Amino acid sequence: MKCLIVDDEAIARKILEEFVRKTNDLELAGSCKDANEASEILRNDKIDLILLDIEMPGLSGLDLLKTMNEKPAIILVTSKDKYAAEAFEYDVIDYIVKPPTYVRFLKAVNKVSETLKGNVTVSSDNFIFAKVDSRLIKIDTSYINYIEANGDYVNISTTEKNITVYSTMKALEDKIKNNNFVRVHRSYIVNIKNITDIEDNNLLVNKKIIPIGASYKTSLMKRLKII
Repeated sequence: MKCLIVDDEAIARKILEEFVRKTNDLELAGSCKDANEASEILRNDKIDLILLDIEMPGLSGLDLLKTMNEKPAIILVTSKDKYAAEAFEYDVIDYIVKPPTYVRFLKAVNKVSETLKGNVTVSSDNFIFAKVDSRLIKIDTSYINYIEANGDYVNISTTEKNITVYSTMKALEDKIKNNNFVRVHRSYIVNIKNITDIEDNNLLVNKKIIPIGASYKTSLMKRLKII
């Protein structure tokens, strides 16, 4: 997981940087002293996890969360616990009170790993199993029209039915290895085989108009067989 540290305290950043380096599943993508610096990295890099302080000069950690449309996994690392209730309204995965210990840090990272695995299991390139309540539902990937982000869930739209599972878009994107699927927007993955029309910055899949994000358009066009 690519990890970003955001904290105005230099000592706190160094402690977290050391924790990240000691953890095999983490890669340090950046260490920022404020939310503005973090926003610049987030615009230019795909980050899986943010270790975020709350009380910072200027834009606070909670202010930064409010600006994000699609949030990476968030672990708050802060000196006060009074923000916990408000923080969890933004779907943070864990809340660590300073000073953090490595054991507590590792526990939070393991919780993130379990969350990002989602509730979709890949069995082959041709089908997946989605966990819905206590059932595992088999889905033929050729029947999938598109996948849509919906908060902490994703909606899988198929030719037969719609299925909602608790997962992140990134987790699902990583699990579907079938070459027919492409990310076209921060909130959409589509099955290329089921695209019926493309005009300007929109495409049509099974009568559903789906926007094409500017940062995804080039990769989509490379995947299409245009004559």
